[in-house]
Amino acid sequence: MSGLAGILVGLTAAIAQWREVPEIGIDETEAKELMTASQNVLRHYAIETTQKGADVISLVGVIAMIGGTRISAYNLRTRMEREEQKQQRPFGGAPAQGGNMRVVSNNDSDGGF
Repeated sequence: MSGLAGILVGLTAAIAQWREVPEIGIDETEAKELMTASQNVLRHYAIETTQKGADVISLVGVIAMIGGTRISAYNLRTRMEREEQKQQRPFGGAPAQGGNMRVVSNNDSDGGF
């Protein structure tokens, strides 16, 4: 798999996880087909680049892929932690706070106040 195809696979996987839409992700075969079709179209245009330019583009793609997957993992973890905290709250409200509630019964000598 070429570097750009790998970047494309990783990038779509990160977006799919981030947006919670697994259908967005593409596999290695689809990435190769897309790269081949793109190259076929681009050869009809006078677009030139230096090796330096291609390397910079590749570096930016790898950084985006690595950073994107970590950001997605962080977002997933924090979302799961928030859901877990919500499930621990009584009736979906604020977290229960103990120690500062007074139980009042009708038998209190001060009339319940």
